[in-house]
Amino acid sequence: MDVKDAVFNILAGLAYVDGRFDPREAVALSQTLIELYGEDAVEALNRHMNSIDPKSFDFHKYIDEAVKAINKDLNMEDKKNLIKTLILLSGVDMQVALAEMAYIQEVADKLGVDLKEMAMEEMKS
Repeated sequence: MDVKDAVFNILAGLAYVDGRFDPREAVALSQTLIELYGEDAVEALNRHMNSIDPKSFDFHKYIDEAVKAINKDLNMEDKKNLIKTLILLSGVDMQVALAEMAYIQEVADKLGVDLKEMAMEEMKS
């Protein structure tokens, strides 16, 4: 799995972990991907999202597979930016579910990103 697919998997996991995929999340994901990878990424993500069955979606498996690629290819600053993106996306639908927060914590832990440290850095800036 390349790092782009790994990021798709992490984003897809966040989108589905609370059991619903709000249209506002779709818009925010599209905008994020355009910023990260360009216009073609949206079509690729749409194909990716359509291939997922939300009822049988195993986000732990997605995290484990994606983290391997991300840990290999991204530096710590990029990992922190991914976590910040997940945090921002989790609130797009105006509801931050506990499942989303647990998902973000699990991803951060497996990427070696300390959320408390990140929060302290944000408060200082």
